[in-house]
Amino acid sequence: MPRTPIQYQLMKDERRLSILESALPLFAIHGKDSVSIDMICKRAQCSHGLFYHYFKNSEQIYNELLKAENFVLIKNNFVPFKDDENAFPQLVEVSKKILSYISGDKIVVSFALLVISDTSKNCFVDEITKLISRGQKEGTVTGGIPSEIASVYILFFKGLFLTYLNEKHPSIRMPSIDNIVQIFER
Repeated sequence: MPRTPIQYQLMKDERRLSILESALPLFAIHGKDSVSIDMICKRAQCSHGLFYHYFKNSEQIYNELLKAENFVLIKNNFVPFKDDENAFPQLVEVSKKILSYISGDKIVVSFALLVISDTSKNCFVDEITKLISRGQKEGTVTGGIPSEIASVYILFFKGLFLTYLNEKHPSIRMPSIDNIVQIFER
């Protein structure tokens, strides 16, 4: 029995979504500039022709992922921080939120990694840097260059996310939130 136009459209939408979902962990793990169309096609098990049927280039996929509902929800869950509240408790709270994403569905984990890895304007690293700087002024966060402390903070969590995403049977022993934030506490 021939397929209906609606069935064809559903098949097209599913295939496009499959390519997007295949690209997500690649961008999360390797970063925007290191993911090739060939990598995406291999992971999605599709031809280059099919890829180009749906997308112009890998940057288009990356930009669509940054606009995806999961990305926006996670980003909004992590930031913005409140200027009228002390910085250190907010650093503790965002650390708890980040830890809560590790051990979840790998697509959600990939989106969370994408959020903390994003380097666009007003991204997570910028917000954490501002929070650390404010915490230093309040006397609650350890001294040092705020952007470097923020990099250490983010790299720590990226390591946990990457370990989780790269293991076939993830079984990461999670550090306690107290041990994590103690590194930054003054």
